[in-house]
Amino acid sequence: MNNIIKSLALIVGFSAASASASVITLMDENFESINLGAFVNEGGGDGTDYSSTGPAGWSKDNSGIVAPQGSNSIEYYGFTFLDIDSWIVASANQNRDKFTKGGVGSHGTVMVADPDEYDDQTSLGSNGFNAYITTNAMDLSGILDNSLAVAFDSSFVAYDDSEVTLDVSYDGGAFSNLLTYNTVNDPIGANSLARINEGLLINVGNTGASSVVFRFGLTNAGNDWWWAVDNIKVTGQAIDVPEPSTLVIFGLGLLGLAVRKTKNK
Repeated sequence: MNNIIKSLALIVGFSAASASASVITLMDENFESINLGAFVNEGGGDGTDYSSTGPAGWSKDNSGIVAPQGSNSIEYYGFTFLDIDSWIVASANQNRDKFTKGGVGSHGTVMVADPDEYDDQTSLGSNGFNAYITTNAMDLSGILDNSLAVAFDSSFVAYDDSEVTLDVSYDGGAFSNLLTYNTVNDPIGANSLARINEGLLINVGNTGASSVVFRFGLTNAGNDWWWAVDNIKVTGQAIDVPEPSTLVIFGLGLLGLAVRKTKNK
């Protein structure tokens, strides 16, 4: 009897472990599927250099940017998508090659907002670059409350009033801030390289929501530096509905037989 109970305990324990909540990936975006074309005005590319169009369902807001003069600076009008090696050559580097998480040397595609390069051909004046890009909506049905997380690689150099933000919106509601970087909260200050090659993980409180979008922004920028982002991954813990496994049913059957046999003695 004791041996059967011990065996049953092992079976139930194994079954409970196998029924533990699993992690669901809602987004895994490295931008490598974006078709890149040749630079329009920039030099130093290889013909597969940039795209103004992001992943399906993403939306850009360039309404707060000084409009480009003709096609000048079109490669950097708001958030665009660049071959990181073409970007490094076209911009004369200036430490952009330190974003190794973006695939330096292997022609990785990164999402970039670069007011420094934009201002070279279209004068921004004071804080004339205010760009946003919003992801597609992700379905949160079946995701456990307060289990949402967003991870991504980031390259930011603070200068003047420039500021980068990551915001979240649930069910089409107002955005709330998850991350803000600027000169004030930089570990060193202006021109610091402290945040030039970071991997970030942010836990997100998704209580009761059915959908979520994230918004990246670079604002209050003039002839400043850049924000580059890559390898965005959004995950959540699944709400598992435990069902009796065959092993547990079998174990309960064994226990029943054992109890019956004991009573008949």
